[in-house]
Amino acid sequence: MEELMLLKKKYGLSMQAWAHRARDLGIIGDAAYKRLWEQFDANGWREQEPVAFIGSEEPVRLKLLTLRALAEGVITPIRAEELCSGCTGDTARVDSTIPRLSVRELRKQPPEMREEALRQSVVAVEADYRNDADLTAFEAFGEHDFHVDS
Repeated sequence: MEELMLLKKKYGLSMQAWAHRARDLGIIGDAAYKRLWEQFDANGWREQEPVAFIGSEEPVRLKLLTLRALAEGVITPIRAEELCSGCTGDTARVDSTIPRLSVRELRKQPPEMREEALRQSVVAVEADYRNDADLTAFEAFGEHDFHVDS
């Protein structure tokens, strides 16, 4: 029981689940498993176990997926911050005063409102565009487009 309590404290999985898994893996036999369940019943631990999870968890899947998409160029840093605020550590780039509209939402707006939304977007990215050579180095055709087979 002490070992099950330590495992629950550290990993958060119930003592009963640990016992069940130990039996499934052959770590304990059916007789030991039955004795554990009898102890759970006798102590009232099937409803409320005597220890609680003392660790801490931080969900990281969204952060990992967002950072991967950013690294692979699938999304922009601004979009990364919209999806997972604080993930990139660059929250200053996201201007929360500018409403974020999907293309569908933007199309539904009257022309004046669409123009204003686009103007605000241009102002928001102007400094990046002026200072980031990757954004301005554009060629319509690359060397690979001009190969002539003889």
